Amino acid sequence: IGYRWHGEPNLEVLLTSGADLALMTVDSPSNVKGLARARGIGAAAVPTFQWAESHYLGRAEWLKYVALFYNAEASANALFDEVAREVADLKDLVRNQPGRPTVLWGYYSGNGRWMMHQNNLEARLLADVQVTNPYIDLDGDRRTDGEPISSEDLLIAGADAEHWIIGDIHSADLPSANYMRQFAAWQSGNL
Repeated sequence: IGYRWHGEPNLEVLLTSGADLALMTVDSPSNVKGLARARGIGAAAVPTFQWAESHYLGRAEWLKYVALFYNAEASANALFDEVAREVADLKDLVRNQPGRPTVLWGYYSGNGRWMMHQNNLEARLLADVQVTNPYIDLDGDRRTDGEPISSEDLLIAGADAEHWIIGDIHSADLPSANYMRQFAAWQSGNL
């Protein structure tokens, strides 16, 4: 339907699609012009904000919201409860493991800048599995997409990280192999 983050959907395509429901990701409650216009032409459209969750279980809980539109609340609640139990089990499993590997999680945004997860659901997940994240700051300002870090600062804080979760739909092509070779995770293939 041509819908994108800050743009409006193609209302003609939306209306002729015959969709029973349009789940529309919106960037903020104050920027819902596309949602209002879709509703204005009679399309059943509802907002979603799952991207804004600060905890991975909060994001998983959005399945309950979607389930409301399909009268599937009981199934969604049961599935979420199962996920929450498995998360608790995994946290118990890693709680007493010896050693804590160092893990970076972030992507290259281009021009010598990286977006590293510091205070968002990815950072929370790393904390909960008992790894060391050089950038963790769960009390600081929360940015869903990560904190901008220069390539120089990343070398200082992350060169010795044993593992690196890298990649994002917004990621630019990685810098040269000469730069990437300076990271232990790159050298060992733990990306």
